[in-house]
Amino acid sequence: MALAESVPVGAAANEEAIKQSLAVRDQSDSALARVLFDSQKYSYYRLFGFRSLQEYLRERFRGTELDGVARLHARGVQRLIREYKLALEIPAFAAAFDKISRSNRRLIAQVITLETAEDWILKALTLNTRELEALVTKKESKSPSVIRKRLFLTPEQNELVERALEIAGRLLAEDGQDPLSSEGGRFTTICQEFIATYGEGRVAGPFSMAECPACRALVSMKRTPEEDPGEGEGRPMLTYECGRCKARLVMVSLL
Repeated sequence: MALAESVPVGAAANEEAIKQSLAVRDQSDSALARVLFDSQKYSYYRLFGFRSLQEYLRERFRGTELDGVARLHARGVQRLIREYKLALEIPAFAAAFDKISRSNRRLIAQVITLETAEDWILKALTLNTRELEALVTKKESKSPSVIRKRLFLTPEQNELVERALEIAGRLLAEDGQDPLSSEGGRFTTICQEFIATYGEGRVAGPFSMAECPACRALVSMKRTPEEDPGEGEGRPMLTYECGRCKARLVMVSLL
C-alpha cells in the first residue's frame, strides 16, 4: 500500500536515509542497520506498498543505481538488524561494529555477551573467518543451551530439506563462511529467509502502525473498510483511522 497523495514525513525521511546509506554501504554498515531497523520498527516499508522489509529492498530500487546493492542486502537484512539490536545492548560491540568484517561480525553475534564482548571482538579483529568460525562452533557445541533435534522424514521430504540446505550453504559461501561447517547455521539461514518473508512482514490484520499525516504521531491505524471510497485510478482505495486524533487516512493499493 502507499498513500494516495504523499508518504508521511517520517517514512520519506527514512527512505532518503536508506538511499544515502546504501550509496556508502562499504563505509558504514551501522548507519544502514540503524535506518533499516527504524523502517522495520515503524513499518515504514508498508507505506510504500510492500509486505516485508526484504521485499522493499528487493523491489523498491529496481532499475536504479542502487538496484544491485539493495537486492544484495535484502537477503541479509534480518541478520543485520539482529546484529544492530545486539550492538544496542553491548556498547563495545557497537563501537567496533564497522571495524569488524561482516563475516566475522555475524559469527561473534552468535556468542557475544556483555561480559565476553572484549574477548570476542579482539578475536574477530585478529583472526580470519575460518579460524574464528572454528572457535565459535566449538563454543556452541560445548554450550549447555545447545538443543539437538531429530527429524523423521519421508524420502521426498528429506530430498527437499537437502536441497534447501545446499542453497543455504551457497548463501553462506557468498558471505565468506564455510557452507558445510555448521548444519545449524544453514538451518538458521533458511529460517531467517522464511521469517523475513512471511513473519514480521505479513499484514497485521485490521491494524497497522503508521505516521498520521494529521497529528504526526506514529500510532496504530485501524482499518475501516466500511468507509472505503471505492477505486481511484482503477485501484482499490482503503481507509484507516488514526488511533490518536481519529483522522481518516486514505490509502491506494499499488497492486
